Amino acid sequence: MKDIYSESESKALLTILKKNDFLMLRDSAIIWLLATTGARAKELRNITINNVDLDRRVITLQCNQE
Repeated sequence: MKDIYSESESKALLTILKKNDFLMLRDSAIIWLLATTGARAKELRNITINNVDLDRRVITLQCNQE
């Protein structure tokens, strides 16, 4: 994770997300992507199934400059 979170904040956030229901898994994936990739929230919202390659484990982000 990036250094914008303290170690204790990171641990607390990841502990909260350890439930195994769909919403917690979804939220965990969103937070992990935002925290580890530097992606912007708008880029994450625009991800579609066509942007995800599970075989190569790659997500392609669309970057539209405004």
